[in-house]
Parts: sequence; C-alpha cells; structure tokens
Amino acid sequence: LDLCDESGRVCVRMQGLTSRVLEGGAGGPGTETLLLEPVWKEAAFRPNVQAPEFARRLAVICEPGADLAGGSLGEVLGGRCIVLNDAGQAIDRRFTAYAMRVLEEIRSMLNDQSAAAVFLQVVVPADGEGQLLSGLSGLLRTAQLENPKFIGQLIEAEAKDPQAMIRLLEENGRVPADSRIRYSGGIRYVAGLREAEAPDLEGVPWKADGVYLITGGAGELGLVFAKEIAARARGAKLFLTGRSPLDEAKRARIEEVRGLGARVEYRQVDVSDESAGHSLIREVREGFGELNGIVHSAGVVRDSFILNKTHEELQAVFSPKATGLLNLDLATKEMPLDVILAFSSLAGCLGNQGQADYAAANAFMDGYAAYRNGLVKAGKRQGKMQSINWPLWEAGGMGVDAQTAEWMRERTGMTAMGRASGIWALYRAMAAGSDQVLVVEGNRKKLEAVLLGEELQPEPRKAQPALAGAGMENAAGEEMKLRGKTEDYLKRQLAGVIKLPAHRMESEAPMEKYGIDSIMVMQLTNELEKTFGALPKTLFFEYRNIRELAGYFLSAHKERMKELLGEGERETERVAAANEGLASLASPGALPAGRMPGSRRTRGRYTTEPLPAKEPKSEGAQDIAIIGVAGRYPGARNIQEFWTNLQEGKDCITEIPADRWDHSAYFDEEKGKPGKTYSKWGGFLEGVNE
Repeated sequence: LDLCDESGRVCVRMQGLTSRVLEGGAGGPGTETLLLEPVWKEAAFRPNVQAPEFARRLAVICEPGADLAGGSLGEVLGGRCIVLNDAGQAIDRRFTAYAMRVLEEIRSMLNDQSAAAVFLQVVVPADGEGQLLSGLSGLLRTAQLENPKFIGQLIEAEAKDPQAMIRLLEENGRVPADSRIRYSGGIRYVAGLREAEAPDLEGVPWKADGVYLITGGAGELGLVFAKEIAARARGAKLFLTGRSPLDEAKRARIEEVRGLGARVEYRQVDVSDESAGHSLIREVREGFGELNGIVHSAGVVRDSFILNKTHEELQAVFSPKATGLLNLDLATKEMPLDVILAFSSLAGCLGNQGQADYAAANAFMDGYAAYRNGLVKAGKRQGKMQSINWPLWEAGGMGVDAQTAEWMRERTGMTAMGRASGIWALYRAMAAGSDQVLVVEGNRKKLEAVLLGEELQPEPRKAQPALAGAGMENAAGEEMKLRGKTEDYLKRQLAGVIKLPAHRMESEAPMEKYGIDSIMVMQLTNELEKTFGALPKTLFFEYRNIRELAGYFLSAHKERMKELLGEGERETERVAAANEGLASLASPGALPAGRMPGSRRTRGRYTTEPLPAKEPKSEGAQDIAIIGVAGRYPGARNIQEFWTNLQEGKDCITEIPADRWDHSAYFDEEKGKPGKTYSKWGGFLEGVNE
C-alpha cells in the first residue's frame, strides 16, 4: 500500500499489516489505562487514639448550620477558629472568597520557617449547595505536597450546636492522616479510590445530527473531541467557544473538523460572564434548534507556589472552571440535555504543587457533578453529568518538560495520556456511569501502589557507618563542626546540578548567584528527598543561601545529618575532593593563561612580562581566563566564517527566510497599519531546525 502526495511522490509504503491486541491495554506496550472512581469507606472513630501535638492549629468552619463564635471555639481547641458565612452570595463567589481566605491562612502558617507541624481543619456542609465547598480539598492537598509540615483535613458534616462542632473537630484532630471525611446518617466515612467497573460501551454517546457545545473548543483537548464527535456522529453540529480570537493554525484545525462532515461554528465568548453565557446558549438554541450535550473543557493555569499565589491568579483560574460551569448549568437548566462532561484534572483529586487554585477549581467541578446529578434525581435538571479527572496529555496544551515527565514516571508510574487511549478512556468512563472518574496511564503496579494503597516512597540512602574513637569536644564546638559539615554536604549536592565545584561556592552567597532556576530546584529537591524523605517544594525559595539551608536541615533532620556526616564521611570527602580537583582543571581561571596541565611554563601569546603569582582567593570574585571561543552567527556557521564576514564587511541582515515565517501575508511598508508589520528584515541563524 503506497500513500502519495498530490504530485505522486510516495510518502509511506506499507508492505505488510499484522493486527493484534497490545499487551498492557490501550495505552500501548508496557502501559495500561486505569479508570478509578471515588468511594466513601466507613471508618468509625477510635476514641483511644492519642492526639498529636502541633505547633499551630486552625479550624475554618464554612457556613455552619448553627450559630457559632469562632473565638470561643478556638480557645477550647487550643488554637484559632474562623467562621465563614456569606450565604447571600452565589456559590461560585462564596467558594472563591473562602478559598482565598483559606489560602491566606495556609500561607501564614507556612511562613514560619520552623520545621514543626501545623494543622488546618476545614468544615463544610455535607449536602445541598454547600457541599460544593468541598472543592477546598484540592487546595489542602496541594499545600501538603508543597510543604510536608502542613497537614490539612476537610470534614463534610453539619453540627447543630457549638459542643457538637467541638467534638467533631477534636475527634478528627486525633487522626489527621484522614484527609477527607464525611458524616452521613450518623456514620463516619473517609474518602478513598477504587477501580471503576466499566462495561463495554455499546455504540457511542453522540447522536447523528446531534448538537454539542464545547467550551475551550479551540484548545488541544477541545479539538481532539470535536474531531472525535465529527467522525463518529454523522451530520453533527458543533458549537466551539473560546476566550481568544482564532489564529491561522486553529482555523486550519477547525477546517479539518468540517472536513469530516460536521457543521462547526466558533464564538469568542468568556463563559464566566453570566450574561455572555446565557446569550451563548440562546444563540445555540436559536441557530440549531436544540442542544444535546456540553463538553466543558475551558481552563487556564497560573502556576506559582502558595507562598506567592495572588488573588488575581486565583480569580483567573476559578472563573472558567467554577463560574463558567455554574453559568452553563443555570442557562440550560430547562433544556433536555443528554450529557454534560466536565473536563477536570487529576490535580482536583490529588493536588499538584504550584497549582493550589487549579486543584481547588477542578475539585469544585468534581463536586458539581454529584450535586447536579442529585438535581436530576429531584426532577430539576435533565441529562447525566460526569467529571473526568484527566492526567497530562501528550497532545495537551499544559504539557511538562521531559525531565518532569521522567520524574513523574519513576515516582508514580504515570505517563502522558495518548490521544487514542484518551478517547477510549472517555467512552469507558461514560459507560461506568459514576459522577466522577479518574483516568491515569502508565505502569499499573506503581499506579495502584500510589493511588490505591501505600504511596511508594524513595529508598533513603544508607548512612556511612560512624567510626569509633573520635575525640570529645565541647557542645558548642560540636555544633559548629556539624554546621560546617552540613554546609559542605549541601555544597556537594548543589555542585552536581549547577556544574560548579563545591569549593567555589560560598555559604552566604544568594542562591540566584549560581543561576539556580525552577528546573534545578526540582532536581535538587528530588535528589535530597532520596535521603531525607518528603521536603518542602519551596525549600530553595524560602532559604536564601546555603547557610540558611543548612540551618533548616539541622533543625528538621538533625539526627539524619549526624548519621550522614559521621567519621565514615572521610572517604566520601576524599573522593569528592579528587573529583572537584579534576573539575577545577576544566573551570575558567583554574590555570594560568597559556599553560596546560603537565606542560612546561610557557609565555602567553600576548604577554610581554610574566604576571606575579597571586594568593588564591577564598571569598569574592576570582580571575577568569578565556581559553576558547565558539559561536554561530547570522550568515556564519562558525568563528572562521564570522571573521571572514567581518573582514569583507558583509551585511548579514536579510529578509525573513521563507522557511521561518511567511511575512508576505503581514508585511506592509506603511507603518502603524493594524494587523500588519512594516519590517521584514533581521539577522537569522541557518539550520536552526538541526
């Protein structure tokens, strides 16, 4: 079978075809696609459990069913208690306001640089509209991922009086490891996961000539499922929306969907605007006559740690998810829908460092599915709603770098979701019929260990055995010695990542002096966690230099440091010193100019008199010798060609190469024309795609 282009050139030649089932499931060889669903497991309170002690304790009670005074409750609990109750506002606004307050309280608790544990309990209603506040669980889970000293607990319950609330908080405070709890009919439950029972789906859920609205429809996932609906449902009518105007690339992809036989319309609409949302639904109904289903895939991310998260970032992330979903539901509450699919994220259920707001917004959508399906049972809505907690997709717009993907695979067994397995997973999830389904792909054994059982922790490195016979020193001297060793140890850890010999690093120099970026921070934290277990992900942002960082480890992991830095470390230090010596030979300034290792002393090319030797500097700036130069420049692939261009006075400014960008569609000599550019020249490297 030959596949040719329009000119007849053979592009693909298939000389044979064999069909078989891939080992490991739809995700491909070595991987499996796993579908999970939340489950409440009965867990009676055990009164004989001893309550742990915390450096700080806080309770936040959202919309209690009784008249409570936070101050008096806090005194009884031995901490602080805050009551939040803005019941007059719409649920999305209340959720946003409460989330911001909880985030501020978490930030305050984490700003204390001591290693002592802190505990936050959040209580929300277990039923009615207030149950949507359970989305705050995503924020609590993320906080615990960012800093292991933080422990969060969300309780879904209603206490009828202050004494009942105190008992509720005290009882659950004895088991802080139960991160999410619900009381129903007087029975206590804790949240868990189980594998979803997903029967084979008969046919597809899309109707021929059906009408479907896809928010975020010009995004990666929106277009994936727009094409799928168009391919599966003859004559489908698709209404795609997004907050941004279409660029040429997205227009081309929408044309591909039309090429499958679907009628496709695109509207630039922000569904978080209530009036715009209602106008959108009205336009769909007037233009197509009906609406059979909604795929809500709109969303944005504003990644930053809780310590730096702003109100504006949280609002931007909440708007399309929480407010957008609420507006769509209210605008269609009288319509006979077949289905509403909310494209959520695993972050909503598991949390994700740097995405506290994104996790909470998705958890709100997860809760909304159960809430709306309750309204369906009560006859107040039509059409099943399901929230799908997606992982990262290979083709998604919110991808990660290769190193993060590799760390994720090694730590959790999870890999990015492929397009084919993602579509297959959606149909299986819809067949399962649960309010909420989590989809993951990767190594089943690791995934089950992380998500259904004990999380796989990295094996700690074995400490070097301490040698007997060390001389006794006074306590202060021992402390100073231990601090110095700790600083040296951390320098060696940093050296491997930033590619700088440890002896050239200064204990009090700011971290940014060494060019540490977010990728390096992740590498360093992951490496240290192999030895010390879970660490705050903000460690290298909170402690500004190696000396402060050493103070943290001596406070939080002193005994472990003593094990690591025993007398047995001498051999490690000798090896490290030898390695650093080798590294220093290749470092700038390590050798006098014009001299190579093992060579006789020679005079440099431009030196008229030998320079006097200087004593090595232990602090401050050091001399630098430039021993080589390489480069690529516009019109020159190497230094020699560049020098020739300089000698000849060659002008290397050219028009934009056609293989870079077709400027003819945008160039106009007239300056200031909207949508045009009056420049088409620049300096361009050759072979950038090589």
